[in-house]
Amino acid sequence: MKHLPLFLGALGALVACGGVTPPDITDGGGDGSSSDGSSNGDAKGDGSIGMCPSGNFPTYEKGCTTNDNCSFGLHQVDCCGTLSAIGFNHSFKTAFDSAEQTWQASCPACGCMAGPTKAESGMTCDQGKIGVKCDTSGTGGTGKCTTFCN
Repeated sequence: MKHLPLFLGALGALVACGGVTPPDITDGGGDGSSSDGSSNGDAKGDGSIGMCPSGNFPTYEKGCTTNDNCSFGLHQVDCCGTLSAIGFNHSFKTAFDSAEQTWQASCPACGCMAGPTKAESGMTCDQGKIGVKCDTSGTGGTGKCTTFCN
């Protein structure tokens, strides 16, 4: 019985954070965007990224031909403040930053510790070690901007 408060506290933190782990943002095959640069709201095409109470976070065009075409942003994926590094075409940097600012303002803090920052490569690293490249492997020339850890 003396462990009941500890258990209830842990249960409360789990419920407050939605009882989920940060989503896997590694590429599931699609780029998550339509031909007009709008998005279906996730990085993998399956609705898994960033399910804070405000809904789905938009995705942005990932198309590129060189590394210079790419930029990335850090997206908060849970109420703990865990971040994912998401690559996109550099022309969408301002739109991403604006959407992320709005997103973070609507995603309440739940008091749990943030997890490590995750790149689309699946690796985790310090934010200062995140890089972005135009990955043209298996695409026939047109690539997509993808984040990785240096």
